[in-house]
Amino acid sequence: MMIYHDLQRELHSLSFDLCGEKSKYYSDIITFDIETTSLNKKQAFMYVWQMCINGNTFYGRYWEEFVDFIHLLQNYKNKFVVWVHNLAFEFAFIQELFPWDKVFAVNYHKPIYAMSENVIFRCSYLMSNLSLDKLGSSYELPVRKLKGDLDYYLIRHSDTPLTEKELAYCENDVLVLYHYIKVWLAKYKTFAPHAMPYTSTGYTRLHLRQKASEDKCYKQLRDIVREASPRSLVLYHLLQRVFAGGYTHASYLFVKYFFKPDKDGRDRVKSRDKTSFYPAIMVKEKFPRRFFKVKREKVMELIRRGYAVIMDVCFKNIRAKGVLTTISEHKCALLKNHVGDNGRIYSAETLVTSITELDLDTITKVYDFDSMSIGNAYASKKRYLPKTIVECVLDLYEGKTVLKGVKGKEQEYQRLKALLNSLYGMCVTDIMQDLILYLGEGEWSKEPPPDSALADYIKNSNSILLYQTGVYITAYARHELIEHNIELGDSKVIYNDTDSIKYLYDEETEKYFEEYDKKVWDQLLKAMEYQKIDTARLSPKDIKGEPHPLGMMTDEGTYSHFKTLGSKRYIYVQDGELHCTVAGVSKSACANYLLSGLPGSDKLGAPSLEQVFYKFSNQMYIPEQISGKLTHYYTIPTEPTEVVDYLGNKALVDIGYGISLKPQPFEINLAAQYRAFLSNRITVEGVSHCERLEDLREFTKIKSLWEDLENGNW
Repeated sequence: MMIYHDLQRELHSLSFDLCGEKSKYYSDIITFDIETTSLNKKQAFMYVWQMCINGNTFYGRYWEEFVDFIHLLQNYKNKFVVWVHNLAFEFAFIQELFPWDKVFAVNYHKPIYAMSENVIFRCSYLMSNLSLDKLGSSYELPVRKLKGDLDYYLIRHSDTPLTEKELAYCENDVLVLYHYIKVWLAKYKTFAPHAMPYTSTGYTRLHLRQKASEDKCYKQLRDIVREASPRSLVLYHLLQRVFAGGYTHASYLFVKYFFKPDKDGRDRVKSRDKTSFYPAIMVKEKFPRRFFKVKREKVMELIRRGYAVIMDVCFKNIRAKGVLTTISEHKCALLKNHVGDNGRIYSAETLVTSITELDLDTITKVYDFDSMSIGNAYASKKRYLPKTIVECVLDLYEGKTVLKGVKGKEQEYQRLKALLNSLYGMCVTDIMQDLILYLGEGEWSKEPPPDSALADYIKNSNSILLYQTGVYITAYARHELIEHNIELGDSKVIYNDTDSIKYLYDEETEKYFEEYDKKVWDQLLKAMEYQKIDTARLSPKDIKGEPHPLGMMTDEGTYSHFKTLGSKRYIYVQDGELHCTVAGVSKSACANYLLSGLPGSDKLGAPSLEQVFYKFSNQMYIPEQISGKLTHYYTIPTEPTEVVDYLGNKALVDIGYGISLKPQPFEINLAAQYRAFLSNRITVEGVSHCERLEDLREFTKIKSLWEDLENGNW
């Protein structure tokens, strides 16, 4: 049970042991959390804080108490780390309680860590990418986050009495985090960032560096970076423009359509998911190394010879050949008189974008156009990734597969799974990140990276990856998924999402995927032969002895009912249960709303299915009581305010900086242009520029592209 703030007891809970003989970090695990009340959009305040020190839990009701504890820590020589799950929230409230020596942030209001003298507040969420609830269950921790024991809608202040249940809720939040950090400290032995990185991708980079050192291949990776990492801003920013995520899109033929079993009661919709898609691409594909500038007239010849080519392109009178559309609107630098298809381009009089040779292959298959002109272009020979990187991928895939479901190995399984999932992210970390500065009093600013950033990356002894590798991982993934769309045809494909496809299946589609998997397997075998790696590693076995071949299109089963309203908006019924994926609202909140007022709960009967799928439509409105959606408002200090809590107790509250969280309803709104498009009332939009690329233009980062456009050099 938590103890009320007591400096002496808190002091006695500290061991003051160092993480190692030469370490500057104490090994004490300190976790911190707060609960707050949001009065309105402009006023929010803390009413209880809690922390765990080496398993002992304490709480307080006033900031002065917590400040006293931090000042106590600052009397000691070495460094203490205070762990906060989602530091962005707590920092908003404590930002003016301490003088900060350094605040390192990924964006405005999103610090990774904040240092005040020898005390470092670190964000554990950015390490794990998991909620507290998921941390407890995924890592099989001895303590779990409690649910429903603290009503956030009730107004409380520092004099509001808290029940045992409410205090237990607060206590478990810091205990879950304590046990999670304990797992990682046991593994990495120190809190120093070189051993315990700040982000999830940092751990994967660390894992790869350690493996490369063990394999005596570190020098090889450093030599590749020195030889092939971009040195010019023109090349690097072309790579940035070319970079795009996975292909996610709904076929407009089937948007709003309610799929049901056929007249014989057979499910019509099937889903397939690529097994560890990005890791498989890293194993089987060849990637660019050193890019060199090429003349426009040489581009097509180099593509035919198998080179990787990145380029700015301008299409005139481009239009989709059929239903499939692939060019992303937000990746276009210039559009004139275009028709959009839910974020994709259906047609345009003029279109300027940046692509790889893989994207060009897709475009020529999916679109017709009157002419294509090439602007800036760079090319590179392609090679397999270095063997040590490929083995790192296989190690993590094998480890995750072998340990899944093994009792007592849950924590190691989760660690390997997290490392595997971060492989792609570590490859595409931006070298030219803006510097985010905290100015105090709630103010932030942004500075562009120094001109030397590219050269500094090349010189850095920790740099062992090429940015272009990450660019091409997603390029290959898009190309492969779109290839499935082309081969299956417009009448079969319903929905795509990065590594999965939902389609109307029959004997022909299943034969296609069977044959395609054979091609992928042959690619993998060829790559393994080149690398001289045992091919058995491509198909590790789980605890039951079942093989799990890498990169296959796994059959995820059929759906009895399915409906989509566009990208990231779909629901389906599988094995009698409703599943929802709707961007902007949680899966459970959406399902609860759709099932509300209907017989049964998560098990669906025939009478309610029509109602559920009818409710899932444009302008579907989920009230704030159900949506679980919270809007953040950053607050500034106001005059002391008299607050009456839910029990009728009054208190004069000093309100400082913070975040007000106000419940918000959720509504699906299909854009007017998209609704018109779906209704065959296709509208043509005027000239528009991508805001992101406009911002880049201001910094002259893509000067050459705009010079080409303005001088008519296409």
